[in-house]
Amino acid sequence: MHWTPGYIIICTCTIFSMTAINLDGQQSTIQWLGDSTTYLPSDIELVVSNCDNGFMFPLGYFEDIAGLDSWPDFPLVEGVHFNSDCSNAVFEVINGPDYIFPEGLTTVTYLVTNECDDTLSHEFVINLVCSNCLGGGIFCSSCSNTIENGCFTCNVDELLDGFLSCTPEYLGPNTQNDQPNPLCNGNGVPNNMSWFAFVAGSTELCITVSPFQCATGSGGIGLQSGVYDFCSEAGGKCIGGDAFCSSGLDPIEYTLEDLIAGNTYYLFVDGCNGAECDYEITIDKGFSFELDTPDSISYSAIPKVDTTGLQNIVYSNTKIQFDINHKGDAESDSGEFDDPGPYSPDLDAEFHWTFNPPINGIDTAHWNPARDGYNIPLLIIEDVMDSTRYQVCLTDIVNSCDTVKCDSCCFDFILVPQTTSISSIEQSAVSIYPNPGTGIFYIENNPFKRFKVLVYDNRLRQVRTQVNSSEIDLTGDMTEGIFYIIIEDYDSDRIISKRIVKY
Repeated sequence: MHWTPGYIIICTCTIFSMTAINLDGQQSTIQWLGDSTTYLPSDIELVVSNCDNGFMFPLGYFEDIAGLDSWPDFPLVEGVHFNSDCSNAVFEVINGPDYIFPEGLTTVTYLVTNECDDTLSHEFVINLVCSNCLGGGIFCSSCSNTIENGCFTCNVDELLDGFLSCTPEYLGPNTQNDQPNPLCNGNGVPNNMSWFAFVAGSTELCITVSPFQCATGSGGIGLQSGVYDFCSEAGGKCIGGDAFCSSGLDPIEYTLEDLIAGNTYYLFVDGCNGAECDYEITIDKGFSFELDTPDSISYSAIPKVDTTGLQNIVYSNTKIQFDINHKGDAESDSGEFDDPGPYSPDLDAEFHWTFNPPINGIDTAHWNPARDGYNIPLLIIEDVMDSTRYQVCLTDIVNSCDTVKCDSCCFDFILVPQTTSISSIEQSAVSIYPNPGTGIFYIENNPFKRFKVLVYDNRLRQVRTQVNSSEIDLTGDMTEGIFYIIIEDYDSDRIISKRIVKY
């Protein structure tokens, strides 16, 4: 079986006309030999992407790809395909494979005659159908350009539910470069890809892609489709889809689960073997994304402060973790984080904070849980000589589809000197050298026998962790700048904080 580029048969039926008569009305001596279905074609209906120049069977014989059949024996030969008891039998064809078929119905006739005026004939019909791209061919050619090129939506229903389009032109025979390969869960290769991006408004989404009127590329017909969590060049992977190319013209359906409401996802549609198909996308359980309104800030400190009758008292050099809760009032479905409480730890949104007075030199900062792993990092404020009042405020949360502000999301606390932990003499005796330095630093006069060292960059992101080692290696991919060093005693929860400069 050979797959013919440029067309696809989508249905076939069989209409035979076999006669064997002479001019006197007597039975002819011409007969078909063997199993005639192997060399006498049935009716063929095929779809081509462009009818302007008609269509010619390029391999010199008729094929029925949808019916998984072909008739490569052409022209027919006496003694192989037919037999005549009268001499000089001749095979002729009206509208053979090299004929340029126009749009619509064309009858093909196989005719065998001999010098006795006997005839034997077979007729079948070629129906040429022109494909129409009903949706206008709207698509983006790569995952990375979907947002800026109009293939992005904050409401997946608005962009894709009931969406009509067609796959772009197949430029084979090779697979496309700069596309994920394989496409989804180890299956499928890219041929003529289309990409769309959407922000999830719920944790579950049901997608159906229905092909119709497909013209073949280099083989079988149909579509493959799937969804990526990030573009492949950003380390993304296919989280659901169907890239088996086993459905033909039947719809492909798949369900996405455990989506993160507020995060951007990337949907692809591709023609199997480069098939050029009109298609429709339908969506179930799609919602527009909205951010929940921020509600309150809380904190936890290690070690905990036991000060009877006082609130929000924190010792210096204590680890402080702030948390922001929401009201659960958005129409989006955030799954387990839908009810009032904390935001999803994987939400793709910028949380903007202010610190007054500055904490470790930072007065404003923003973090993204999807990128940084938190909406505000664990903080350790350097030692103070006198009690100092601090205020930490969340000002706004910014997502690509929504922004919420908060004028009252502030938390006040008093930072007091570390009187019950390591002594100021021990603290001052500990040093890190060289400081500043180029990459290798050493801890000197460390009072702890068993300890852990945590290293934070100037955005308070933890970049190193080590145990019982006084050598700190910041070479390699570490950029220049300020780093904060926390030395924790395993036996007493005491900590020492230092600041170093790498140049």
